[in-house]
Amino acid sequence: MSTHDQEISQPHLKRVLGRWDLVLLFVVAVFNLNVVPSIAANGGVTIWLWIISVLLFFWPQGIAVIELSHRYPGEGGVYLWAKEEFGDFHGFLSGWCYWTNQMLYVPPVMLYFVGVSVYVLGPGHESLADNKLFALFTSLTLLALLTALNIAGLGVGKWINNVGAIGTGIAAAVLIGLGIVVGLRFGTHLSSAEFRIPANYGSVLNSFGVICFGLVGLELASVMGDEI
Repeated sequence: MSTHDQEISQPHLKRVLGRWDLVLLFVVAVFNLNVVPSIAANGGVTIWLWIISVLLFFWPQGIAVIELSHRYPGEGGVYLWAKEEFGDFHGFLSGWCYWTNQMLYVPPVMLYFVGVSVYVLGPGHESLADNKLFALFTSLTLLALLTALNIAGLGVGKWINNVGAIGTGIAAAVLIGLGIVVGLRFGTHLSSAEFRIPANYGSVLNSFGVICFGLVGLELASVMGDEI
């Protein structure tokens, strides 16, 4: 049997993620509208924090992900990179921390989604957001559905990301459009003073961490490297 025939006979993952699937994955992973209101509450000065975050955090993160993904293109992402560079133990530790982080991250996202989605049902259903049994049952049902879709394969599970990214884009376009309309019709109360860095910059420094948190996620695609 030739080497080519052996490679074909070996189990392998299907490459189901195309270019646009990756683009939409990065949108849903990085473009987080939820952090915008809490950051914007600190005023125009946070514009400088966005610039600093992009230059000193997001850009270097992107360069590191591109370099490591090119050097180690297989499945695993952070786990694979740490394993190849520092050995099995560091690979395990990186993978374990990455996985346990998701255990703490996913439940609040589920509860947040349930709490917001009840308002779609119309007036009179707001009390469901405070109903613990409803939140628990709905969150577990949603988690089970997402798990089943991904067990079926990334060819099916990727559509969750695609739909989420499209929805995020629509929501962003609507918010930006409304902002432009309101600004043109009623004007704005912003002044140049609001863009000055205050003497007590600690009052806005807490937004820096929130902004950086909203810019993470570029490494996510590399976790599924063999399926791209």
